[in-house]
Amino acid sequence: MIGIGDASGMFPIDVDTKQYDQEMIAQFEQYISEKDYSWHLSDVLPKILLAGEQAGVLTEKGAKLLDPSGTLLAGIPLCPPEGTTCRAIICIPST
Repeated sequence: MIGIGDASGMFPIDVDTKQYDQEMIAQFEQYISEKDYSWHLSDVLPKILLAGEQAGVLTEKGAKLLDPSGTLLAGIPLCPPEGTTCRAIICIPST
């Protein structure tokens, strides 16, 4: 999965659906049809998630990797990765 901003740098986005432009995907598929590839573009492009959509949750293994002290707990919601850091952002309350 990927945030919509990064996705727009990979392939054109339809502003109405906020997903990859299906007409352009069809044009691409037509263009490469003679190559007889075993894959389709829509199968290899990452799923687009918008701001505010949950991309998953932090696993116990991930929590231990990020915070060996054990303060960071598994189950925290993750947002879709966006930007040059290519990491999901974790928000925890400060004490």
